[in-house]
Amino acid sequence: MVLYSSPMDGVLEKLEKEIFPKNRQTVFGYMPADGNDPKPKFTPFWENLAHKHNAEFIYIDNSREPSPEMLQNLNRINSLTITGGNVFAMLHNLRQSGLDMFILEKTNDKNFIYSGFSAGAIVATPDARIAAKENGWSFGYDENSVGITDTRALGLVYFEILPHYKKELDEKRVKTYTDKYKTEVMTLTDADFIIMRIDGSQPPKQ
Repeated sequence: MVLYSSPMDGVLEKLEKEIFPKNRQTVFGYMPADGNDPKPKFTPFWENLAHKHNAEFIYIDNSREPSPEMLQNLNRINSLTITGGNVFAMLHNLRQSGLDMFILEKTNDKNFIYSGFSAGAIVATPDARIAAKENGWSFGYDENSVGITDTRALGLVYFEILPHYKKELDEKRVKTYTDKYKTEVMTLTDADFIIMRIDGSQPPKQ
């Protein structure tokens, strides 16, 4: 698993070898956070990145149930990236399309790579509530325009993630949040990332 705040400022360059390992043929799934608002201008960047690493590129629209053809393609994916965006819209779409179950099944495969930044990192945690307005983070918040009340996320890791962390602005709010929910939060600045290995070991935050 590769979890981070932002692909900017050289961070993604450090992570490419994890997302596109050299020892195999990568079938790369690219999932914008919200298939209803995919911001298509970013798609060529990820498609070109996949081609740079001789990987097959598969675009995934999480706002609709996969067709039989797409299901075949999904089953071949061995590296998945989910982008930043609105985490509540993403959760809603994943549940409606059934792609939440696809991700949970795929991550049982020890050869599968899950990578996500910002909302794509938050959705891997036990709960997406951290992105809500009432927490008052320096980066802002995600509008829960889809009105979901069950904010439980995929639970691929045991801790919650706060992306775009600024210590001088958010440190006290993190303490208030962890005390309120009795949870562990991993804070990530835009320069930070986490790599979790298959055996469960986790190197220090970079």
